[in-house]
Amino acid sequence: MGQEVVEEVFKVLRRSYDNLIEKDLQNCFLYCALLSNDDEFDKDELIMKLVDNKLINGNKCLEEIFDEGNTIFDKLKAHSLMSSSDYSSVYNYRLVIDMACYIMKESKRNAMVKFKNELTKIASTHEWEADLELVHLWGCDIEEIPECISPYCLRLSTLIINELSVSHFPRGLFRIYDYSNNT
Repeated sequence: MGQEVVEEVFKVLRRSYDNLIEKDLQNCFLYCALLSNDDEFDKDELIMKLVDNKLINGNKCLEEIFDEGNTIFDKLKAHSLMSSSDYSSVYNYRLVIDMACYIMKESKRNAMVKFKNELTKIASTHEWEADLELVHLWGCDIEEIPECISPYCLRLSTLIINELSVSHFPRGLFRIYDYSNNT
């Protein structure tokens, strides 16, 4: 597709996203799209990931959880933001995933989204702020992560790594905070 066609499709998809009236539905879409990597997802597994990330209330019975999840997917499909080939799986097209990355980057949320050539090395932790909640690295070619790097992100709940090329992850890259000892 030419750049002009891509831009026009992007505008239509963005309108579909903006027309999702419920903020929770927008958040579910963004999370599902960021998890995608051009593969199909098992719908039930994705629903449970939405529960894990508190996008669906996990205090309900399983039947209610799956009903809510299927309703979410039906709404996203109706807005052309998600597709399915059968009843048990869902997927996103590359342009939809790219749009979700763009929305996350422009939204000023506590998220860091980097893809392709935007991240080639991790030289410092200045981008890994304490209030960071989501990090999504897509297709980045990072040669190595220095041993001295350890982000201090107490609120980081989601780390999505797709098609990332790293030769070595340091053992202490992510420290686990012990809330009982405040260490």
